[in-house]
Amino acid sequence: MIINHMGDASDNGSLVLRQNESLSWRGNQIFLCILSLYMLVLSVSWVQAGAWWIIPFSGFEVLCAWVGIYLLKRHQQYREQILFTEQTLTIRKGRDQAEQEICYPRHAVRLRVVKSHEWYATRLYLQYLNQRLEIAKDLSEQDKMDLVRLIKPLLVHV
Repeated sequence: MIINHMGDASDNGSLVLRQNESLSWRGNQIFLCILSLYMLVLSVSWVQAGAWWIIPFSGFEVLCAWVGIYLLKRHQQYREQILFTEQTLTIRKGRDQAEQEICYPRHAVRLRVVKSHEWYATRLYLQYLNQRLEIAKDLSEQDKMDLVRLIKPLLVHV
């Protein structure tokens, strides 16, 4: 997902890149509650049938689902912000705050699009001299192509 904060009249502003979320945290909590209730009903029926040893396994399944969803949501919090000013291009990466910040002179940065094979994902690089920085790793193919259309005119200077 690309959140565009670029000004209409100028080339200054920012683009925020983040992964699409299929379900909100609240939706995931509802899913886990439904799963827990289903496992509770299933466990009670097995206990009534005499298979009491099923209880820890049903709790473990719910715990594994919770940990998996938590790790996925934690990964989806990762953001990339590309800031454009008159002279610089700054890339900030991180979850809650910028864990990595890289600043380049805007006139010397080029966008490279690498499509290695038809079933591999397209990779986008910002290149400055001999340095290459990959951006938009977690974006979908359509979002990457939209990002290319947004960034290309901002990096070309006459």
